[in-house]
Amino acid sequence: MDSYIALKHTHTLLAFISILGFGLRGHLALVMNRPLTNPIIRIGPHVINLIFIVLGLVMWHISKLPLLGWFGLKMVFVLAYFASDGLAFSRAKQGLRSQGVVFYVLGLIAFLIAAWIAVSKPVLF
Repeated sequence: MDSYIALKHTHTLLAFISILGFGLRGHLALVMNRPLTNPIIRIGPHVINLIFIVLGLVMWHISKLPLLGWFGLKMVFVLAYFASDGLAFSRAKQGLRSQGVVFYVLGLIAFLIAAWIAVSKPVLF
């Protein structure tokens, strides 16, 4: 059980780092209108998000939670967050800044909903 707690804390830390990185990249690309050329800013979030999702899946495997329930719903919003992340910055790069802002805000909302589900674990079925 100690390893599960360590995984959970690492997963939570990576979620926090992920949303901070999303905020930083959103500020640079959408507010300051600067290209994301630094490799750490461009590639780092993908590495963090990959480890974040893998740890989540490992914890799901250990806990044997049903996919139909709060965990599955959380995964839908996490995937929506990842998709919005990609769409927001690709639109900004194409010069479609207003669309980028919309996807950015949708990504923030999806992340907040996923975090709320993770903390509250609502009974759905």
